[in-house]
Amino acid sequence: MRSRTERDHLTLFWGLLLSVYTICLLPANGEICGPSIDIRNDISEFKRLENCTVVEGYLQILLIGDKTNNLNQEVFRTLSFPKLTMVTDYLLLFRVSGLDSLSVLFPNLSVIRGRNLFYNYALVIFEMTSLKDIGLYSLRNITRGAIRIEKNPELCYLDSVDWSLIMDAEFNNFIAGNKQSKECGDVCPGIMEDKRHCIKTSFNDNYSSRCWTSNHCQKGVALGGQCLGESAEMGPTAGLGRPPWHRLCGTAVWFEPTCPARLGLGAADSTYPPDLAEIGMAVLSRPLFRPRY
Repeated sequence: MRSRTERDHLTLFWGLLLSVYTICLLPANGEICGPSIDIRNDISEFKRLENCTVVEGYLQILLIGDKTNNLNQEVFRTLSFPKLTMVTDYLLLFRVSGLDSLSVLFPNLSVIRGRNLFYNYALVIFEMTSLKDIGLYSLRNITRGAIRIEKNPELCYLDSVDWSLIMDAEFNNFIAGNKQSKECGDVCPGIMEDKRHCIKTSFNDNYSSRCWTSNHCQKGVALGGQCLGESAEMGPTAGLGRPPWHRLCGTAVWFEPTCPARLGLGAADSTYPPDLAEIGMAVLSRPLFRPRY
């Protein structure tokens, strides 16, 4: 058993580390929002995300638009929250009519930490009838938890994402009931011009280019300080031995000598550390769509 002095030193260490991490993350013109944000019923609720750099807690977006109050894609394309780089718990989307991609809504969301999970999931996309692609092209790391993407009849660009570059629990992912791959015809940037721009990896016995949309490649891991991006190959013979805390591009920013302006820029050349949430944090379980009081 650790002595009280050892426990105090450990607590101080993680506290200082978290403080440095927060300072690096938070730009002068942004803010940490929360605890948790629940956006539902009315599109005007999105204003709660204005100026947010970090959502401390979960972010739920649900039950917006129906047969009597239908929203089209153009309405959502006027909404964008480029300052948002991190959600510390989970991101959940459910029955948001008219939203066809998250690429405009959250162009710089880089990390979903999964500190507290939604039934073991850090990313849930369920019954999004208009969604055609996920489009989170800046997403580099789901630190803890799996993903559940289910019953999205128009959703494509699922086979073109290599989830093992983002997370370590990809074997627990649940992806079902979406648009059939053969009906999608996913095309990554440059393929039509015979100029491949995206990395190629082997995932689920499928060696192919990796992208989020027809305009956005999937960013990769950093090897030797070089972020794998355009025209890089990571095949089964590329010798990628993933260490327990693999190197990531733009996510382990607090271990850089200097803090970048925001997450998602540059390559992290330090070994990614154990998740802070693993130390003394319990998994939060809650009903799916609990009423707000």
